[in-house]
Amino acid sequence: MPNEALGRISAVFLSAEALATMAGAVAGPLLAQTLSLSAAVVVACVVTAGGALVGLARVPLLDRVAV
Repeated sequence: MPNEALGRISAVFLSAEALATMAGAVAGPLLAQTLSLSAAVVVACVVTAGGALVGLARVPLLDRVAV
């Protein structure tokens, strides 16, 4: 990975993390009030696992990246 790209990549990941935190801070209490706390926890787990799977599929592994 070129050094010039590392800063941009880090910025994208940190921005996505901040956006997900803000969305969760809004959606979590709304889900807990409308459904239940257990449902909010299940939704949070499913969204987190889904995000991990998307990241795994979209981000190339270091083995596959030509250095």
